[in-house]
Amino acid sequence: MILVMRQTLRFVIGLVLGLALLTWITSLIVQRTARNWFQKDVTLRAQLVINGARQALILLWNRGDREDLHAMLAEITRDERILSAAACTTDLTMLASTPGFPKEFSCEQVGMHVRQTVDVAEGLAELTRARPC
Repeated sequence: MILVMRQTLRFVIGLVLGLALLTWITSLIVQRTARNWFQKDVTLRAQLVINGARQALILLWNRGDREDLHAMLAEITRDERILSAAACTTDLTMLASTPGFPKEFSCEQVGMHVRQTVDVAEGLAELTRARPC
């Protein structure tokens, strides 16, 4: 009787530990997959927004109309997943930005990176750069 209880106890402990390990591994896989999906979604959204607004951005950019460019950037960031935006010249000086654009990101810093994820105080930020045609 004691032998059967010990075998049963070993089996239950092994089963619980095995299930805990399986749950932990599955959790890591799900977190990684969800993060990758989110980053891909944000990147695709940014590309979609830029592609949709490309002609208007180019027109405002070439005219040097900072007020209208600022308004266009504010319109782009109405989507809750796009937190801020800025327009920089080819010599990496800022033409316009939205109020939520982090002060620690200068055009020079962002211009060196293309599609890089960085950690900021609010969480992860996706840095992208689009060149006018």
